[in-house]
Order: sequence, then C-alpha cells, then structure tokens
Amino acid sequence: MAEKKNFGSRKRFYNGYELARYRKWKGFKDSWVDFREWLTEKKISGELLKADPVRAFKALTYYHWMAPYLGSGSMVDRTIDDAHGEALLIAHKYMQFLLKSNVKALIQILKTDERFGENEYSKKTVIFEQDASPILIGGFPNLQNAVEEPYFHILATANDQHAGHYFTDIIDSYGLPSDSCRNSSAICGVAIDDQLPYYGACLITSNAPCDSSVMNSSVVERRLKVPSIQGCTPMRWKDEDTREYAVAHVKEVIKFIEDCTGETFDWDAFFETVRQYNEETRIQHELWELAKSPYYPVPSVPNLLYRSFQLSFSSGLNKECAKIGREMLEICEKCVKEKINVRPKTRYRTLVCGAPSSYYMHFSTWMYECWGVNTVAVLNNMSHHEFISEDDKEEALWGVAQLWEQAIMRRHLVGGYENLLEMFEEYERFNCDMIVFYDDITCKGSKSMTGMIQDIANERNIPLVWISHDLIDPRAIPRNEMRKQFNEFMFSVMNEKPLDESLLDFDDSKGW
Repeated sequence: MAEKKNFGSRKRFYNGYELARYRKWKGFKDSWVDFREWLTEKKISGELLKADPVRAFKALTYYHWMAPYLGSGSMVDRTIDDAHGEALLIAHKYMQFLLKSNVKALIQILKTDERFGENEYSKKTVIFEQDASPILIGGFPNLQNAVEEPYFHILATANDQHAGHYFTDIIDSYGLPSDSCRNSSAICGVAIDDQLPYYGACLITSNAPCDSSVMNSSVVERRLKVPSIQGCTPMRWKDEDTREYAVAHVKEVIKFIEDCTGETFDWDAFFETVRQYNEETRIQHELWELAKSPYYPVPSVPNLLYRSFQLSFSSGLNKECAKIGREMLEICEKCVKEKINVRPKTRYRTLVCGAPSSYYMHFSTWMYECWGVNTVAVLNNMSHHEFISEDDKEEALWGVAQLWEQAIMRRHLVGGYENLLEMFEEYERFNCDMIVFYDDITCKGSKSMTGMIQDIANERNIPLVWISHDLIDPRAIPRNEMRKQFNEFMFSVMNEKPLDESLLDFDDSKGW
C-alpha cells in the first residue's frame, strides 16, 4: 500500500533545509490562488532591483544585511504554509502589502544613501528608531521618515535565520556582555561594522523599551554622525503626573526637526495623519472583536507583522495600511457571519506573549500544523491602541507621547509588573485555552517576572508553556530545540498526540 502523505508533511523538504522538492498541494482552488499570488510577490520583490540597478548592485556587494532580502519569497511561503481558503487570501494580501512597503522603504534607503553618491533626498530624511513612532513626520509634508533598526537585522534575520548573529558576534568581540538584548546588540554590531547607510538630516532615538536600547542609541549616534535627540518618555506611562514632561519633550523633538531641516511643523498635515492613524486603530479594534469567534480566519504571523508595521512604520503615514485593513476586515466579517471555518485543525486557541524569535517567526505556523494550536491573539499586538485627538494640539501631542511610551515590547515589559499581567485579561477576552510565552533569554524585563507569571497561571489552572529563544541568534537555542520544548508540553501537560508526526523532530538548521 502506498504511504499516505500527511497534510503539511515535512517529507517534501530536503533534510537540513527549508527547500521543498515541490510546492504544497492545497486543492485545485487554493493551489491556484497560492500560485497566482506567489507570482505577484515575485514581481513585487523584483522592484527592489528594478528601481535603481546600479545602487542595488552596490548595496548587495557592500551591505551584509541586503542579501537575505533575495529570499523574501521563501519567508512568505513559510509564514502562510498553514493557510487555506479565505485565510490563504488574507495571508497573501497581508504579506504583499508588507513586501510592497518594505521594498519601498529599501528603495528609499538606497536612493538616499550618500555612500553611493550625493543626492537630494538625504537631507529631507528624518531617521526614527524602531520604538519611536514616526507619526510626527506627518506634520512635515516635505520630509520623509526612515526607520533605523529593523531592516538591518530583525527583518533580515526573518528572511535568513543566520543573518543576524554576524552582527552580534562583532559587538561581542568589542566587549559588550553577551547576555545583553540581542536586538540592541545587533544594531550596535551593524554600526560598528560600518553597515549603516550614510543618510538623514537628523536622528530621533528613544529610551524605549529598556536600558539596553539606550546603550545601542549611543553607539548608533556616534556612527551615523548626524544631529540626534533622544525621545525620552517616562517609564511609568500610567502615571498622570508624567504627562506634562512627556508632552514638553515631544515639543522639543518637533523643534529639533525644524532646526535641523529648516521646515516648519504643519498642524493641518499632522492632524490628517492622526485621522489616518485613528482609522488604522479603529479597524484593529474591529478585528479584535472578530478574533473572539472560532471562525476568525487570520493566520497569526501575517497579522503580527502587519500590526508591527502599523505601529512602528506607518502610524498614519502609509495610507495603504488602512486600505488593506478594511479589505481584511470585510473578509473576516464574512467568515464569522457565515461561519466559514478555514482553520479546521484547531484543537486549542492560544494567546502568544513576549517577543517572537526573529529567526523563527513562523513558529506559530508549525504549532498549528503539528499540534492544531491556533494563535488567535498576540500580546505585543496589544500595544498602544488608544485614539489620538484630531483637533486639540496638546491632547494630540500627549497621544504621540503615549505612542512612544507604549511601544512594542515596552508596554508590557517596562513601567510596572502589572502591565505584563495584562496577558491574563487578554487570555479571557479571546477565549483562549493556553498561553505560549516566547521567553527571550536576553530580555531582563520578562526574566524577572517568570516566577510570578507561572504562579498565577497555576492558581487559575491556565496551561502555560515557556519557549526559550535567543531572538536573533539560532546557535544558542536552535529552532528544533524550540519545537522540542513545545512538544514536551503538549505530551506531558496537555496529553495530546501530534496531528503530523513528521513535524515533531526534523533538521532545518541550514535553512533560511
């Protein structure tokens, strides 16, 4: 008898790699959608080389972090592997939006990079650190923003798991303690290796989310050699007494940009950006309401990446962000209203907490395929979700300060232990059956809380599993080790059997 091939079986991949012998068959209709959208994604990726072939070639031969983006198609395949029906269409649309936005940002970096020749764009660019929302640039319609960190190590590592530790090794060799946050370590390594583009009129750094970030800001400031100011917002962001200080500092940042660029802050343009941001936020609230339903179709990884982009890159600046959100909302409403189940393998609904590993962004895809554990909510996505005033200047600046105070990773890890305990409220809100906590071994914020969190989970009889990882460096805790941690939990705590045994233990250490 011919061996029955398991759905999503590991058998179609070459051992040690994520290179498949053939594409996954999802039925005629879904396979056609998959192939059609795959061609679109290839076209989008090609725009990076098409826009300016000379600068693109120079960047590929100089910047260590550029080559991984050639594997973006493989990254997309990994993140949508568990999607079918409406979920497949949603996943592709989300990823295409993100590909377009990232390609556009990389093209902007290339055309403004004075390493490859002087240009008219560089001095019209304001660089923002990842956790300093760029929403303020909406008040400067003649300027453009650039986000400093993610493209050089986080997103590069998402495309190629081995891309980031090249930079952490560099900073380790300079004497930085190896247990520092890998996010901060890597960007320091990028700076020291002279891998930062030469561009920008000024730099807005941040004291978020932690002391390690402040450390990396000082290294980057010295290497970029452009005027800089730190967006210092209070750690105790729930304390109303900090409001006056926070707003005053946002005003300082505005004045600093005006002095560096010669531009004047335009309140009308800024409020238009705020209205766009509020629309993005309104859509997200509606999606969260639908996520309570068992028929919610959105795969977790594309949703996580979209929300991260919305907070750290768009914040009302990218009008396509709300447009794609409305399209996804319409599809989700249809699935919930008509009770269309496109996640049929679901045994458990889970809330994910903590920063996911950059080198294994598609871990939740594996959880669903192997165990039927469907990620319906991500705590990091629950960062700043308040609306900003659209007509009151002081209130609007307070909203900007809150965006910085409640950035991704900061809202739940800094400013009081009760912020991280929001996970138990969200667990109830989204009708979850378990909690998966991504335990970044270099994050001191979550390390200090593990005992308390586990005790509360035990008291409430909530199944909770800790998945240790090293954020950017897969050599410390490889992907397979992360899977083994979850396997042990499912066997011993949940008393479950896998849906696909071929996915329990396999080697993908050489894969992208």
